[in-house]
Amino acid sequence: MEKKSVKQLMREAYLRLLSKYKYSDITVSSVVKEAQVGRASFYRNYATTNDILEDILKQYEGEIIKTGIPLLLENREEDQRQFCKQLVHAVKHGNLLAYQPLPENIDYIFLCLKRKYDLNRLQKFMDTKKKYMIISNLSTVYACIKLWAEMGYKETEEELVNIICELLN
Repeated sequence: MEKKSVKQLMREAYLRLLSKYKYSDITVSSVVKEAQVGRASFYRNYATTNDILEDILKQYEGEIIKTGIPLLLENREEDQRQFCKQLVHAVKHGNLLAYQPLPENIDYIFLCLKRKYDLNRLQKFMDTKKKYMIISNLSTVYACIKLWAEMGYKETEEELVNIICELLN
């Protein structure tokens, strides 16, 4: 078995804590205790607990955000379906939200994603209809995923993807 880095241990600990506590209640002390690492190790890698989430989101920036958002502007159902599958899988099983975070933490995670993918910069290059379409489609995807979390992840991933794709098209 491959030994995990201190950063990986802290990322996983942070994600586990998101499933138990509101993000604003997660402290450096709780992360180092959950990760079973020293406080000095934390500060060698991160300045704040928010930096851990930023580090986690870097993994997904290109894969999901930069490739997925343009797909939401087009009516290519198979591409949208693939994007939704990736995102839904990342929410439930991937490192992004691996430990099924509390629903209120999903708000925070999506806000961080929005900040990372500078939507305002992207919108400068779009016509009016596309500007509204991207916001509408992102809101649909976000609302469905948040409701799925609030309802206890009862539908399968495939069922949720089908629902989202029906709403997008």
